[in-house]
Amino acid sequence: MDVAVLVHEGVSAAEALAPVEVLRAAPGVDVSFVAHRTGAHTTQGRPGVLVADRALEDLAHPDVVIVPGGLGVRRLVEDPVLLGWLAEAHRTSQWTAAVSTGALVLGAAGVLEGCSVSGHWLLLDELAGVGAHPSARRLVRHGRVVTAAGSASAFDLGVLLVEQAFGAEAAAEATGRLRADPDGTRPRRRRHRSGPRRVDGRYVVDDPVDSARARRWRRRPRTGGSASAARASS
Repeated sequence: MDVAVLVHEGVSAAEALAPVEVLRAAPGVDVSFVAHRTGAHTTQGRPGVLVADRALEDLAHPDVVIVPGGLGVRRLVEDPVLLGWLAEAHRTSQWTAAVSTGALVLGAAGVLEGCSVSGHWLLLDELAGVGAHPSARRLVRHGRVVTAAGSASAFDLGVLLVEQAFGAEAAAEATGRLRADPDGTRPRRRRHRSGPRRVDGRYVVDDPVDSARARRWRRRPRTGGSASAARASS
């Protein structure tokens, strides 16, 4: 199964990579990052890059198309070459998907007409303007179109695509490979930390014992640096 993930300047790395992690854990999946040109593209937020390894014309008919969002989306909706590629790719794809503001690009390509879709909550009205039916749900599947509300649901999008393509068992196996302890049976050492810990298969918000230890640690005077120098000079 050929998967094309669109890369663009200002792309959200989390929205692009989260579904890819799941898809690559499934058998027989070949993921390519595609763009107008191959090479590095700057990501949204802290300086980083995603590298496109194939040009658009090199993968005209992928089985799955994923359009992540990001700050560069506004330029994409006015790019006739890209929109033409998306429309043609969707014509033959098994699944066409978008994350967050990436849904605007699908809309501009004419993919979302009459579809129930999710997307970034600030842009739901704009999705209605391209003939879609916006939804506040985290993940929406309408026919061959799958949309996720944001980076937090991008992983779930990957799981859904694997499940639809290969079945529930393959999806469970793929997600299991990404977990350090899939069935929760691995012996655990008690760690000196606050925060969530596993108890009988559930996560509790806080561990009172560890939290108290952490508070004592924070109150301990620090050694070294200017404090040590001050004591030495007194």
